[in-house]
Amino acid sequence: MMSWAVRYPTRQPIKADGGARITLSIMNIFMIASRLAPIAIIIPISLVRRVMIIIMVLAMPKPAMMNIST
Repeated sequence: MMSWAVRYPTRQPIKADGGARITLSIMNIFMIASRLAPIAIIIPISLVRRVMIIIMVLAMPKPAMMNIST
């Protein structure tokens, strides 16, 4: 995608502004992501813990699941 965004304006000069806008929007996304990096690091840890708990529950034997449900 990055190479396409770089090569696109050279092939069609008419839509070069559109390619520049795409690259600027990508840069803005990276700037926002870098500012929200501490929050974005804290949130996935809790999500990973929840996913691990779900996996542990699903990995339990089926009779244990039946005993819990009843």
